[in-house]
Amino acid sequence: MAASSSSDGVGAASANAASSIRDLSVRFADKVQIHLHPASSLPPSIAGDSDAGSLGVALIWTVDSLRLLRSYGLTGSFTGTLAQFPQQNIFLGLPVQLLPEEVVYLLRRGLAVVVDESASYRPSTALERGEVDARTEEDRRGQQLAAWYERQTLRAKHSRTPLATDPVEGELDGLPWHYTIPTTSSDLGWYHPVTYTTLSSLHPLWPFPATERQVASVALFEHLVGDRGLWCMNGLRFGGAFAVYPGDPLRYHSHYTAQLVLPSESVPMTTLVANGRLGTAVKKTHLLCCTTFEADFDPNDPVDALRSGKFDTAPKSDKEQQSNDGRLAKFDVFSLAWAGFGT
Repeated sequence: MAASSSSDGVGAASANAASSIRDLSVRFADKVQIHLHPASSLPPSIAGDSDAGSLGVALIWTVDSLRLLRSYGLTGSFTGTLAQFPQQNIFLGLPVQLLPEEVVYLLRRGLAVVVDESASYRPSTALERGEVDARTEEDRRGQQLAAWYERQTLRAKHSRTPLATDPVEGELDGLPWHYTIPTTSSDLGWYHPVTYTTLSSLHPLWPFPATERQVASVALFEHLVGDRGLWCMNGLRFGGAFAVYPGDPLRYHSHYTAQLVLPSESVPMTTLVANGRLGTAVKKTHLLCCTTFEADFDPNDPVDALRSGKFDTAPKSDKEQQSNDGRLAKFDVFSLAWAGFGT
């Protein structure tokens, strides 16, 4: 499936952005809405080639999508500051940032729709900008008029002379009002979501996975989450590719640290000892996940294979798992434990 806007074609514009966003929620009611943002807010001329070539950031902005995400056994990472507690970073809120492996996992199971935010905004017209400014001005005047009448009511309680019933020109300008920054683009007539629902259609825009290690990482994530029913989060702080949980990370501590081993890699004895000691130090069982790519998948040239559409769908049921259709790799998993007392 190629990229599409909320209407039939990418260039087709709907009547207004509010209907576009509502249509997106209706068309993909059971899918996690993932919004793809540029990796850097700086223009390419300032950011340079290193930032311009990096992957976009996959974010979830709505509670409904977050609820769906957790029902599918994924968590993401909260990155948003809480409005009432902005000067701390212990407790965070929306948006939720997803691992690239989580995005691919959802797409290959038909559980997500990806919105390319960079392409969803067409150039606005002067008339459209004027309409937005007019609504803001109308809201400002309404708030200031309400404040003026409230002030007159208070004055009337302590004044014996009649007070004016209507404000004079310029009298409202100094009165307070507040502006709430919109949390969606519903009021912007030039916003029309450009969506992707398959890995092959998204891959030219968001090239992940693109290397042998990235493909193996996706396959390992799918093996642990999809096949074994475990939960995974980034395992960097524990010395592995993933921290593996037996259930929801809000209820359980991670039991394992998964290390990815490619077919061409060898594991020296000193590395085994180091990983065993590391697992003991962080109170995790260290897993060595040895990769075996499927015969019909070439890890040396994964881009063409992924963009062909052959691997858009991952096997779901036990019957499908008996075949190699859609599977990227298999794994032999070994755990490290010290003789006599384990990890």
